[in-house]
Amino acid sequence: MLDNRRLLITVITLALIGVLSLFAYSTTIKPVQVELENINNDYVGKIITTNGTITSARTLSDGSSSFKICNFETLAEIKVFFPSNAYESWEGNLTPGTIIQVTGEVILYQEETEISIASAQDLIVISEPANTSYDLWMVMDSIEMFDGMIIQTNGSIMDITAIRSDGDLIGTSFTLYQQYDNQSYSLECMVFDVDLTTDYDDWDMINATGQISYYSNRGCWQLIIDVIE
Repeated sequence: MLDNRRLLITVITLALIGVLSLFAYSTTIKPVQVELENINNDYVGKIITTNGTITSARTLSDGSSSFKICNFETLAEIKVFFPSNAYESWEGNLTPGTIIQVTGEVILYQEETEISIASAQDLIVISEPANTSYDLWMVMDSIEMFDGMIIQTNGSIMDITAIRSDGDLIGTSFTLYQQYDNQSYSLECMVFDVDLTTDYDDWDMINATGQISYYSNRGCWQLIIDVIE
């Protein structure tokens, strides 16, 4: 029995030494700085650091986030996966136009290279967007990231309608429409206390400034417009 106890203690001790050694080794691993355009399959399994501008972002059903970063000079881009445990503790906003530094492991996901972040400290905001003007397609690609923001966007008016109740004007609703890269994008819009049907027709191009929010009664995102031109 004594020999068995000694053997058990020896095994546990060796296991603890192994775990502590692996931990100590992991703390000495430094990420490799790689330019965005140079990231390829050769880096799969390695920890790297790179910089880029967020072009689109979305929240996934499990609370994690997936977004793309791009180098606009070389047009290189890559997806970044932000797991829920890290994303929920991160204090920041993945608004398109934000320049970030990201550190993570290069992985292959559906045969494409991707960066997977391990902790909130691995994503650092270098600079916020320089302005709040976005093309409609960019807004719709990352609509959740714009929730509550006041932005300016553009597109063509569709289905413009003056809304009245008991003869009193409530406002004007319409759909803002834009095509980009062979895809169609649309966003419901509302302007209160103004009848725009006398000034605008379907297909008129406009710039609109307002606040993005989710309209739960209709189950859609909408832009409450303050300024239209």
